[in-house]
Amino acid sequence: MSLKTTFFAIALAVLASTSLQAQQLLVPGPASESIEGGSSNTRPFSSDFDFGARYQQVWDASAFGSVPGTLTSVAFRYDGGGNPGGNVYAPASYEVKLSTTALDPGTLSATFDDNIGAGETVVLSTDSLSILFPGDETPNDFVPITFDTPFLYDPNAGNLLLDITYQGQAVGIGSIDTYTEAEAMGITSRVHTGFGTTSGFTSTGFSAVVQFEFTPVPEPTSVALLALGIGACALRRRA
Repeated sequence: MSLKTTFFAIALAVLASTSLQAQQLLVPGPASESIEGGSSNTRPFSSDFDFGARYQQVWDASAFGSVPGTLTSVAFRYDGGGNPGGNVYAPASYEVKLSTTALDPGTLSATFDDNIGAGETVVLSTDSLSILFPGDETPNDFVPITFDTPFLYDPNAGNLLLDITYQGQAVGIGSIDTYTEAEAMGITSRVHTGFGTTSGFTSTGFSAVVQFEFTPVPEPTSVALLALGIGACALRRRA
């Protein structure tokens, strides 16, 4: 095999492995896979509304660092110490959107449309979504909702807004893991109400503890430097 062929084979293999490696990020705040948030709530999976509901939650961009990346799922978890055996929620119609907004957790509006930012994308739209939350541990495992359409998010362009709407009666009881107001302050906040209204109730406390699957996108400069480095090593070995 020639030096040139070897160089490109190695470069492609390294770049492929880099692009396929998904980084799990817990967003936002002090919770983790082993530490729960300090409160619980039924939103955005609530059976309190007969005709559905709308829920928005914003996260400060600092929770994602400074590297752009692709979001491919969002995960929630059942509140620890809740209903033994977990719970199932099955809204009749379910839509999830993401956008990059200029509003932050302290300025989120009670009017839903005022919060929507650039690049709004429907990442999931389905007529039926059943979610089984295991409920035997403290904390419980995260349960991912995988997107049909990935969302490219650049933290340098603004904060991340999650917008969830469902129509129909949600089936289920119990609560998911959320933050207290003190835990969420400056990191995340939410607005929610029943389906069909244009504005809701804002709050910092009870914002959901979530985990996004986030795959960093290498910058062109980083890719070029990687290729140069591999080439230099190959030339050095040949010498």
